[in-house]
Amino acid sequence: MKEKIQDLSLTKRLEQVEPLLEKDNYAEAWEMLKQIEILGDLKINSRERGIFYYLSSVALHGLGRFKESLEFGENAYELFKNTLENKRIAEVQSILGKSYLSLGRLKEAENQFRDSVATCRRISDEKGIVRNYNKLAQIYSIRADYPRAIEYLKECIPYLEKIKDWINLSIIQRNLGRIYILRGELSLAEKHLLSDIRLLKEAGKEHILNLSRCLLSLGYIKLLKREFKPSSSYLRRAYELLKDNKSPRDLAIYYEYQGETYFHERKFDEADACYKKALQIGEEIAPQGTLISQTCRLLADLALQRKEIDKAFEFINRSLEVSRVIGEKLEEGIGYRILGEIYHQKNEESKSREAFDKSIKSLEETGARYEQIKTYLSLSLARGYDYPEKLSSLERSKKLSSGLGLKYLEALSELTHSQLEFERENFENSLYALNRAEHLFSEPPEEDKLLLCRELREKIENNLSRKSISAENEFKLFRNIFPIPNTGNLKKEVWKRV
Repeated sequence: MKEKIQDLSLTKRLEQVEPLLEKDNYAEAWEMLKQIEILGDLKINSRERGIFYYLSSVALHGLGRFKESLEFGENAYELFKNTLENKRIAEVQSILGKSYLSLGRLKEAENQFRDSVATCRRISDEKGIVRNYNKLAQIYSIRADYPRAIEYLKECIPYLEKIKDWINLSIIQRNLGRIYILRGELSLAEKHLLSDIRLLKEAGKEHILNLSRCLLSLGYIKLLKREFKPSSSYLRRAYELLKDNKSPRDLAIYYEYQGETYFHERKFDEADACYKKALQIGEEIAPQGTLISQTCRLLADLALQRKEIDKAFEFINRSLEVSRVIGEKLEEGIGYRILGEIYHQKNEESKSREAFDKSIKSLEETGARYEQIKTYLSLSLARGYDYPEKLSSLERSKKLSSGLGLKYLEALSELTHSQLEFERENFENSLYALNRAEHLFSEPPEEDKLLLCRELREKIENNLSRKSISAENEFKLFRNIFPIPNTGNLKKEVWKRV
């Protein structure tokens, strides 16, 4: 029969908490810790009090209460820092790093994780080193230093395979997948995430939170690939696992992704409701964290689509403010793109150009190719750039889209190119780009875009018909559409036959 907690020694009570935390049962662990505190026996400056502070920090972090988690972690460190308990010191340094990271204080987080690595090395704790490498990779990912993030993650794999730690290996696979998503390498990302799911299914039901995170990422990949039904299926499965799991940050990410799905389906009211739920969670757990910068940027994009320019301007300024403070380079680059689009709508050409230039510079530095493509496309529609600059941007977006296998964005680039050439009355070039766009939009069929293609083709053909009335223009207009034979070679053939 399971003993009541009051019948156990203080050491035994604390030992019962750790397995709950290992299984992500943060709410149950926190309730047990509160009971332990009520029962007393936690002597000032004792080892047990240090353990209590550490376990409380872990539980509160899991519940999204990051400021309180940091406070308990600092208390734990004060009690352990001058002892020989290096394993505990390393654990405390790691939870401090996580708390700082969740609060958007990247520099302090990096220092704590590096200190924890150094402590782990003193006691040859390879598993601890791997955990800290994973978090350092997350920091470099936020800073958009993807090669360094990937390097840290890949260093973890041989050790985890050696000790057959499939759970932590699945986490590394998922994080590699997330980075490949940011780089626009969606097929490679999907491969890592499917590997993650296989590992988690073998591990059993106690790893529901990790499985839900993997499903969220897979849903997002399908969203970026415009495969909306599979995307919704993955997101729905993730939500079913998350709704009772008391992981507010992951729930906020679900609302962001589901909101983006609604946005792409032009269900703007539903998107708005999801984004606001995500923002509310972000405000509660970390008002200066990554959730705020991301969700405010999504709300700005939505307001822009609704022509609510002032609201869009307000949201994007808040997003940029947070992303600059925490050093989130990718989010900053995306934010400047939306700011450029806002200034374009306000007819402020010089400010629009300045914002787009900052976006391109930031995104090219990060290597976030998917977002680069979107910025090149937006730039090509802005009034602040001349024809050669727009043409150059479109060529870059076509090349990147083709290289990444992103047919929809490649097709969009071709359609935008066709419209640009049409405006300059370069009808042959416009037709050529339009043919490419129609072909790419056909597999799978994007009906709304194919309709735009048909409308543009009709305009081009009407203009060609009017131009062709002039005998002077006829030869110029159609010589590239219907190539003229090489008459010199034809004459030679005739003479040979004679």
